[in-house]
Amino acid sequence: MALMMFAGLALVAQMFIKQDGDVPQIHVPHLLAALGWGYLIVGAVVTAALATLISWLHQVIVQRFTFALFRIYATLVSAGIGSVFGWCFGWWIASVAVPWGWALWIVGMVVLIGGFGLAAYRGSRSLRGGAPQTFAWVSKEEFEGT
Repeated sequence: MALMMFAGLALVAQMFIKQDGDVPQIHVPHLLAALGWGYLIVGAVVTAALATLISWLHQVIVQRFTFALFRIYATLVSAGIGSVFGWCFGWWIASVAVPWGWALWIVGMVVLIGGFGLAAYRGSRSLRGGAPQTFAWVSKEEFEGT
């Protein structure tokens, strides 16, 4: 596809170079004659084959890793929520002037971020529901992660 685009761009650039004023409109028959039917057919077939291969590979990757990616996403989002609570805890410590409050705040941040993230990671399996009972692309073993 890129070669076809470069060839078309080269034809248009050639028209600009050859003429100073108006560039005549390039009609499709002239473009096809200049590029050659074989070049265009091979380019279209290669483009379709690569698009098919990329789509198939994407489907396999998404099918295999969707739940793992969801678990990572849920863990990171929940850890971020834990950090918000950690900041609130730090502001509370600063407002009451606890001695060694910064150390307590760091420990509190680690516990809250880690706790929220771990809870989301472990609890994300319950959000998935049950394995499909009818025909599915994913087997029950794949669904369960075994």
